[in-house]
Amino acid sequence: MNAPLVRRSRRKALPARAGLTLLEVIAASGVIALALAPALRMTRTALMAADRLDRQERCLTAANDRIETLMARTAADWDGQVTSTPVYSTVAVDGYPGMRASELTTDSTSYGGIPGRLAAIGTLTWYDEDGDASPDADEPQALLTVAVARLSAYEAHANP
Repeated sequence: MNAPLVRRSRRKALPARAGLTLLEVIAASGVIALALAPALRMTRTALMAADRLDRQERCLTAANDRIETLMARTAADWDGQVTSTPVYSTVAVDGYPGMRASELTTDSTSYGGIPGRLAAIGTLTWYDEDGDASPDADEPQALLTVAVARLSAYEAHANP
């Protein structure tokens, strides 16, 4: 009787794979891209919003500086600063490239003043992004208004 021949392979078993196939790498990259795209879009939007907020804050700071300067000048020199007829002046804001301010100092009743006694002071500051020297709705801006009373004590203190 012949015993069945059993052939034994002389090959050694292959070790387990240590790398990834190209298809697996492409699939993993696609999943990561799908997850990162919205995050990157949201980051870009957040950076744009932060920049706009920063410009808005600078407008408010500059407007506050301008309004305080106008208040001090008005209190010190009423006759030289206050007009009965509203006159707007537009100026570049020192220290803020590209920023402009439109200012008004009047005692006209149509602006809330009392002739010879109460002045209405206002300033609108904005980033003139398009260079046309007028504020546009899409440009960051800040508007501040105050009232200053005419007091002889202010004038005497400013002009000893």
